[in-house]
Amino acid sequence: MKKYFSIGETARLSGATIKALRFYDSIGLLRPRWTDPETGYRYYSIDQFFTIEMIGYCKNLGVPIKVMKKLFDKNDADLFLDFFAEQRREAAKQILHLNKAIMKMEKLEKEIGGAKEISREENVYRSEFPERTVLTRECETQHDDEDTHLKYLDIYKEIVRNGLVTIYQTGSVADIDIEKGTLEYRKIFAEVHFSEDSIPIPTERLPGGSYICVNYFAGNREKQIGKLTRYLKENKLSPKLVVEAETFLDVLGCSNPLMELQVLL
Repeated sequence: MKKYFSIGETARLSGATIKALRFYDSIGLLRPRWTDPETGYRYYSIDQFFTIEMIGYCKNLGVPIKVMKKLFDKNDADLFLDFFAEQRREAAKQILHLNKAIMKMEKLEKEIGGAKEISREENVYRSEFPERTVLTRECETQHDDEDTHLKYLDIYKEIVRNGLVTIYQTGSVADIDIEKGTLEYRKIFAEVHFSEDSIPIPTERLPGGSYICVNYFAGNREKQIGKLTRYLKENKLSPKLVVEAETFLDVLGCSNPLMELQVLL
């Protein structure tokens, strides 16, 4: 078996860069097993490959160089046990955090795509919705009212306090007057999801099923609600639930969002 490997061979076989190996040498984290006194070339032994791999693990976990150097210099089994236990816990937290981020991104992709699709609809249409888990507050004002904003803030505080996952998908539950074509608001909601570290708290459910819908901006709100109420009246349909939800057509803006009125039959 070959006794020593040049810095280039070591880099190629271990996955570390030559620059990184030179840096580890300069700070005393990993010295070459032998340095040629005439040429200054660095040579590493096979047993040092595990140390290089350990450095890579630590870097991926964000462990500071000073912590690594202290651990490697002492080379104590008990210290390594404590270190691995701590890093395992930290890695688990990072995995949980990334899983939450993935959950949010998947939900946002779906909602933004859905908003673009419904924005092309000018008439009454049908949509299927899954059951939605929500936090609610009693509220009789529209989504853009100051009182509504304060109650949403109260919901958001509860979300953060209990570690819930949300993309801040919000809306109102209302009653609809089919004859007048008007809405009477009863409560607001924010859709939430639970993760492994969420504190279980009471929530409400918006039932899944087939909803009759229209969408609108502020400028054509009355016209679109009128289309929906006429449809319900002409087809002699009685709503079980009425939801007015904000969409994600304007991802970052909220001054004039595209709203969707959803009526469960």
